[in-house]
Amino acid sequence: MMGSTSYLVNARDKAGLLVAMARALAGDAEISFEGDLASCHLRELPRASALETEVLRRNTLDPLQDFVVLPLEEETIKEVLADVIHSGRLSKILHVQIAKARTSRFRRLRQLPSRVHGGSR
Repeated sequence: MMGSTSYLVNARDKAGLLVAMARALAGDAEISFEGDLASCHLRELPRASALETEVLRRNTLDPLQDFVVLPLEEETIKEVLADVIHSGRLSKILHVQIAKARTSRFRRLRQLPSRVHGGSR
């Protein structure tokens, strides 16, 4: 049986890491953003959802943050990331997660969650 490997990366170029991970994982994937999304247009994008998935779940429950899940496909990367990175809004986003084939593949947590859902992550 194969074990699970995870890495803790302290990236200096957070936007660059997010772009690289999104490009590498696009296709049969979803991305979630959690934080102050009031000035973002992510919730207006096609197939955007404020609902958690089995894999992409909220990390902060108190205080409750804005949360959105979007499809991550080759044709959606530019539109999704442009709203976050090129507008300078990345600093207002606390958590970013990417799931591919319904399996968690990338998590960027700005800080350790104060309250999280039960179960393994």
